Amino acid sequence: MKKIINFKIFKQAVTIWVIFLLAFNPVIAPLAFAEDEIPAVTTITTGDAQSESDVSVIANSNTNIVPGTVTPGSGCNGPELNIDCPGTDSISNQNQADTQSSNTSSAQTGQNSSSENDGNVNLSTGEATASAETTNQINTNIMELENEASESAEIAEATPSAEFAITNVNDATSQNGMSVIAETGENQANNNRGDVVIDTGNTLAVANIFNLINTNIVGSNFDLLFINLTEVQNDINLFQVWKDTTGGDPADQLQFTGGEPQNSLYLLIENSNRAEINNYLTVSAVSGKNEANDNNNVNLNSGNAISLANITNIANFNLIGSKFLFATINILGSFEGNLILPPREYFMSQNSSQNSISAASQNRAYVEGSIETIADSGGNELNENAGDSNIQTGDAEAISHNLSLLNLNIAQNDWFNVRVNHLGQRQGDVFGWSDPEAKEESEDIMTFSTETTGTDGAVNSQNTRVNNSNEVKINNQISIQAISGQNKADRNSMTSVVTGKAKALANLFNLANLNILGSNLFLGVVNILGDWQGNTIFAYPDVTVAINGPAHDVTPGEEINYNIDVENIGYDDAHDIAVLFELPKGTSYISDTSGQVTEQSGNNLKWSIDTLTANGSLSFDLKLKIDPNLNYEDLLTFWDRLIPKAYALEEGVRDEITAKVEVSTTDKQSDNNNDTSSIATVILFPATSSDISDDQSSSAEAASTTIEINAKNNVNDFIYLGDIITFDLEVKNTGGEKAGNVTVFQDIYNGHPESTGTVEFPIGDIDPGKTAKVNFAIQITDLIPGSYHTLTYATGDNISSNEAVTYFKVKLNNISLISEVQAQEIDQNESTAGEVKGADKCPAIIMRREWWPYALAALFGTLWFLEVSRRKHWNLSLTKLTKKVYNPPAG
Repeated sequence: MKKIINFKIFKQAVTIWVIFLLAFNPVIAPLAFAEDEIPAVTTITTGDAQSESDVSVIANSNTNIVPGTVTPGSGCNGPELNIDCPGTDSISNQNQADTQSSNTSSAQTGQNSSSENDGNVNLSTGEATASAETTNQINTNIMELENEASESAEIAEATPSAEFAITNVNDATSQNGMSVIAETGENQANNNRGDVVIDTGNTLAVANIFNLINTNIVGSNFDLLFINLTEVQNDINLFQVWKDTTGGDPADQLQFTGGEPQNSLYLLIENSNRAEINNYLTVSAVSGKNEANDNNNVNLNSGNAISLANITNIANFNLIGSKFLFATINILGSFEGNLILPPREYFMSQNSSQNSISAASQNRAYVEGSIETIADSGGNELNENAGDSNIQTGDAEAISHNLSLLNLNIAQNDWFNVRVNHLGQRQGDVFGWSDPEAKEESEDIMTFSTETTGTDGAVNSQNTRVNNSNEVKINNQISIQAISGQNKADRNSMTSVVTGKAKALANLFNLANLNILGSNLFLGVVNILGDWQGNTIFAYPDVTVAINGPAHDVTPGEEINYNIDVENIGYDDAHDIAVLFELPKGTSYISDTSGQVTEQSGNNLKWSIDTLTANGSLSFDLKLKIDPNLNYEDLLTFWDRLIPKAYALEEGVRDEITAKVEVSTTDKQSDNNNDTSSIATVILFPATSSDISDDQSSSAEAASTTIEINAKNNVNDFIYLGDIITFDLEVKNTGGEKAGNVTVFQDIYNGHPESTGTVEFPIGDIDPGKTAKVNFAIQITDLIPGSYHTLTYATGDNISSNEAVTYFKVKLNNISLISEVQAQEIDQNESTAGEVKGADKCPAIIMRREWWPYALAALFGTLWFLEVSRRKHWNLSLTKLTKKVYNPPAG
C-alpha cells in the first residue's frame, strides 16, 4: 500500500515547531519579543533653606542715681536755678558715637537644571526663610530716684528745698545697611521628550531695624518690646505688658500732678542732642523664576512669597516723669488666640492741677527717603506652545505704613496708637473699643488711636525746669518686594502655570525730637502673616455673681445656708466692688464667711471689696434664720389678701421666699447683664396638732396596719402647655394585718392649702407585705404659673398611711386624666399571699382620643386598595390583549 504525505499538514507542523523553539529559547525569545524600553524619570529635590542674622550695638549707656539726701541750696531755687548755683548737686553726661553696620541674610534653594532627557522630569525645591535684625542703642542716659522711705521723708521734711542739675550732651551718627533675601526656584528644564513638573516652595523674608539714639530718661518707666513668633495658640496680652511697664514703685518716678514735687527736689534738666541716622534696606522674597522650554507637557507651580520690614527710629528722646511703651510683635505663622489691648480709659485721664514744669525746647528735624513696596503674583511668560495654556495667579498685596512724630513737646498728655496688620484669613471681632460693651467687625488693617490733651493751666516753674536742644537727620532708603511667579515656558505642548500669594508689608516709625513730660504713651504694631482665629479685646473687668441655696424644703425656725460666688471674668481688675443682699421676708442674718465687714441697713446686707483682679473670685457662705413665728399668711401677696381663699387641711402649707444678690463696681464693665442672681426657697408650714380633728385622731389610734406610699413623676424642672406628666405610685402594706378597702387619693397644690384637683383610685384589699402599683398620666392645659406639688395618701379599714410628695412647675391649667388606672400585683415571691383586688372597681374614665390618626389610616388604606385594584385590572387587560395580538389561531 502506497503511503501518501500531506505536505500542507507537514508545513503547518514545521511552522508550529519553529514558533515553539523561538518562544522558549532563552537567547532568541527576548530578542524576538523585545519591546521599546521605558525611559527613566528624572527627579531632583532640594530641601528647605533658612538664614538668620542679628547685629546689636550698644554704646554710651549711663545710669545715674539721684540720692534721697540732697544738699539744700542757698537761695538759688526757682526760675533762676542753674548749674552754677552754689550748693547745687549735678550729674553731667557727655556722649559721642559714630557707628556703621552691615547685615546680610540670604536663604536660597533651587537653581536646578535638567535638560535633554528622554523621560519625564520632576523638579521640587523647598521653602526659603531669611530674617535679619539690627539694634542700635546709642547714648542712653537714665536717672533713677533713690527710694529711702522714712529716712528720706525725715530729711525732706527738715530740708524742704533741694537743687539738682542734670546735663546731657549727646552726639551720634548711625549708618545701617541690610539685605534680606529668600528665594526658591530658578530651575531650568529644556529639550526633554517627556513631561516636566516644577514645584517651588514658600518664601518668607523678615527685616527689623531698631535705632534708639540719644535717649534721656528721668524718673520714668520706659520699655521696648520686640518679639518674633511663629505659630501662636494662646492669647497675646499687651495690656499686661503695659501694666508691668507702668506698675513700678511710684517713689522711683517723678510725679507731675500738682502739689509738692517728689522728694522736694528742684530739678534743672538740660539736654543737647544731635543725631544722624541712615538706613539702607533691601528685602526680597521670591518663589518662581523657573524656565521650561521645548518639552512635552509642562506644569510650573510657585509658592507664596511674603516680605516684612519694620524700621523704627527713636532719636533725641527726652522722657521725664512719664510712662512709655513701644511694642513690635511679628507673628510669622497662624494665630489662634485673642489680642488683648489696654482700654482707652487708661489714656483719657485729664489733670486739672497746675503743672509743676517749665519747659523750653528748640527742635530741628530733617527726614527724607523712600519706601518701595512691591507685591507681584504672576509675571509669567508663555510663547509658541502647541497645546492649551493655563495660567492661575494668586492674590497680591503691598502695604506701607509710615508714622512720624517729630519736634513734639508733650506735657501731661496721654497717647495710644496701635496698628494691626493681618495678611491671612480672619475669623473674629473687635470687643470694647468704641464702648466697653461694643462688638464691631474686624478688618485686615486696623488702627486704634486716641489722644487726650492735658489741661491748660498756669505754669509753676519753681519745681522743674527743662531745656532741650535737639537736631536730627534721618534718611531711609527702603525697598521691599514679594514675588510669586515670573516663570517662562516656550514651545511646549500643554502648559499650566500656577502662582501663589504675594504679600509685602513695610512699617516705618520716625520718633525724633520728642520731649515728653508727665505723660503716658503706648505705641505698637502687630503683624500677623498667617491666618488668625480670635478677637481683638480691649480689657475691661466683668464682675459676675451667683447664689445657691438649699434644694430641700425648710421650716420656720430653721437655719438656711446660701453660697454666694463673686467672680471677675474680665481682663482688667475691678475696684470698689459692692455685694448687696436683700434679706427675704421672715428671715434674719446670723453670720457669713466672706472675711469682709458686713454692713446691715434694715433688710439689706452689704460687703465691700477693694479690688478683684482679673480671673479673681470670692466665694462665701451666708447663714440666715427663718422666724419661728412666721406664718404662711405673712407671705401672701396683695391680691391674695384682697380676695381671701378657703384652705383645706393637709400635711402643711408650702410657699416660697426669694433670695437675691447683686454686685456692682465703679469701673466700666464689658458686660452689665450678669450682675444679679436669685434663688427660690420653699418653706413648709406644718399643720399643728390643734388642726387635727377628733375623728382623725381616733381613726389613727384604731389603725392596726400601715400603708407606705412611694410616689414619683417624670418632670425634671417644669412643663409646657399640653405636656403630659406620668406618675408611678407604689402602695405597700408594711403592717401585719390585711389592709381592707384601700383607696388612694392624690391632691394637687400650688403652695396653698387649697387643692386644685383630686384623683381617686380604689385599690381594694392588700395583704401584709404585698404592694400595689398604680401608673397614670395627666395632661396640663390651664394652670396658673408657679410651683406645684402633689400629695398622695391612702384610706381604708383600720389603716394608717404616710403622705408621699412630688414636685413640678407649670405655666398652664386644667388637668384631664388620659390613661386608665391599673392595679397589679408586683410581688411574685409569696405564692400563699392573697391577690390584689379592686382593679375592676376603678371608676369609668372618659378617654380623650384624637381622631386624625384614624382618619389618615382610613385615607391611606383606601388609596392602597384602589391602587391594587387598578394594577390587577390593568394586568388582566394586558394579558388578554397579548394573547389576542401575539397568539395566532391553532393549526
